[in-house]
Amino acid sequence: MNYFGVQASRSLGPVTVYGGLGMEKTSLTIGNADGVLAIEPMTLDSGNRTRINAGLSLSLLILKVHADYNVGDQNIFVAGVGLSLGLGR
Repeated sequence: MNYFGVQASRSLGPVTVYGGLGMEKTSLTIGNADGVLAIEPMTLDSGNRTRINAGLSLSLLILKVHADYNVGDQNIFVAGVGLSLGLGR
C-alpha cells in the first residue's frame, strides 16, 4: 500500500478542527505458496484513490469526544469517546 497525504488542524480552546487530503494505491496478490491447492494466483489492484477527511474534537477535562467524516470510494462517518490522562507531558 502506498499512501501520501497532507493534514492540518487548528485548536480553539477545547475544540480542535482538522482535515486532510490523501492519495493511496493498494495491490494484493493471492496465490498458493506451497503448491498443495490447485488455484491460480490472483492480483487485486485498487488503482489511485483520493480521500478527503474533516473532523472535530472536543476536550473536556480527561474526556475526549471526536467525530470525523471521510469522503472517498466509500464515505465513512466515525465518532468516538476516549480518556486522556496527560501522562506524556
